[in-house]
This record gives sequence, structure tokens and C-alpha cells, in this order.
Amino acid sequence: MDIYDKVEYNNILNSGVIALGGLLCEIDEYLPAPKILICTKCNCPGHTRKSCRLDYERCRRCGNNRSNGDHKKCDITCHHCGGEHQANDYKCPILLQFRRDLIQQLRENPNRLPPHIQMFIPQDCRTQKSERSLTNQNTNDNLKVQQNFTYANSTSDWPYLKNLSNTYSCNIQLKELQTELDSLKLKYQLETEKINNKFQHLSNNIQKTCLLMQTQINTQKEMIDTTTTVIKDLAFNMNTNVVNILNNFIQLISEIAPNDKAKNKLNMWYDHLKIQNQLISEKQISFNNHIDSLNKLWLKQSNNIVELLDLYLPANNNDQ
Repeated sequence: MDIYDKVEYNNILNSGVIALGGLLCEIDEYLPAPKILICTKCNCPGHTRKSCRLDYERCRRCGNNRSNGDHKKCDITCHHCGGEHQANDYKCPILLQFRRDLIQQLRENPNRLPPHIQMFIPQDCRTQKSERSLTNQNTNDNLKVQQNFTYANSTSDWPYLKNLSNTYSCNIQLKELQTELDSLKLKYQLETEKINNKFQHLSNNIQKTCLLMQTQINTQKEMIDTTTTVIKDLAFNMNTNVVNILNNFIQLISEIAPNDKAKNKLNMWYDHLKIQNQLISEKQISFNNHIDSLNKLWLKQSNNIVELLDLYLPANNNDQ
């Protein structure tokens, strides 16, 4: 597995394991298997195009001169071994053998490898099944640190890692996260307390306003009741009594009237008073209907104020 991010590379090596498919697997640090240097001109291993001695550019598909003919659809025949693959394909036994020889040279000269690094050996280049890597034998073994493995049956040593100044520290990051979390929590508590205070202040103002409105409505109701009583007593009942007294007085006078002309005039006054009495009754009925409407309006306003108070008084009591 190749990991290109340096920080992630060091983190995985320091942890000692990696999760793959739900399993924790032990890890080792390796150099990748040695890559073969293949010339892009003659397709032979071991040198570059710049140092190639071939006079023409050889097609990697058919092995012929690329200057002659079309080589996009030519027959694929390796000019190294005659196999049905391109000349720079790792399937070629010539390239595989060249790779084996290169690894054999590293086996014979392990001091050419970097210190504290293991080089991975491909499976087809191993002399034994247990052989996995090559290391520099001249490395001071005292610099290696014995590691604790996840599994008890593991016998491989972890590669030595130098102390880096930018080594990832979980404890520092956890402390920073905890500090940030505490700061956010405190800020949240302050904001919540501020909102609660504003809500409580608003609730108290609404309660006071509702109580004032209720007092005003009750005062208006008392004034309406008092005015209604006075109007009924003075305007309707007294006028009705006066009209009735006048009617009775006219009837008495009509009985002792000296002539018919006087009687007719008294009867005219009597009819006029009767009409006025009927008008007073109609006005009284209209006035009573108006008072009933005012009472209904008062009752509706009073119920609305009570419901509005019920919305805030329980919340205020619970807070207390």
C-alpha cells in the first residue's frame, strides 16, 4: 500500500495498525519494490533513452523500426522473448529475470539500502516463502525500538521512527477540542440566560398590560352599569310615570269638561301623550338591546384577557 500524505504516513506508522474491511492489521514500513529502468527507444532494461546506442526507435508492440509503416495496429510480439505481449510489459520473462538479478545484487550488497528502512521483495523474486524484505545489515541495532504488537504471535519488528518536531499529538488536540467545547458551552449558557431574561421581562410587561386592560374593562363595565341605571330611572321610568300621571289627569278633566270642544282638545292631548309613551317604550327597548350588546362585548374582552393571562401566569409560576 502506497501512502503519499506524509502526516497520514507518520500517523499510521505510529499507531502500528490500520483498519481494513473492519479488521485491524499490523503494518510495517517498506521501500517499494525496485522499479526497472526501461529505455523508451529500444525497450531494453538498464539504461535510458539518452544513453541508448540503437540507431532507430523500436516499436514496443512489434519490435520493428517505428519510422517504417503504421505501428498503431501492428501485431504484438515481444522482441525480447517472442511472447504475445509488449516489450516493456512486466509479463516478459526477460524483464522479470532482470528484476530478480537486481534484487539479488541488493541481497549481496544490503549496505546500499537506506538505514532503518525495509525494502519489499515481490513474491516472484523471493528465494524463500518467508522472505519479505531486505534491510541494511550495517544499521546499528541499538537504534531500533522494541514494539508491542496487536497480536501475540507476531515476530516482526516495527521500523525505527525518528522523533519529528511536527509529530501528531492526540492529547494536545483533545485538550484544544475540550477547551473549544467548554467555550461554546459557556457561550450557549450565557445566550440562553440572556434570552430567558428577555422573555421573562417581556412576559412581565404583558402581564402588567393585561391586568391594566382588565382593570380598565371592569371600570368601564361599572360605569356602563351605573349610567344604565341612572338613564333607566330618570329617562325612561320617570318619563313613563309622568306620561301616565298626565293621562290620568286628562281623563279626570275630560269628565268635567263644560263642552265638547274642550273634551275634543283633551282627547287630542291624551292621544299625543299615548304616542309619546309608545315612543318612550320603543326607545327603552332599543336602549336595552344596546346595553346587552355592550355586556356581550365586555364579556368577550374579559374572557380574552383571562386567556391571555393564563398563557403567562403558569410559566411565571413554574419559573419561580
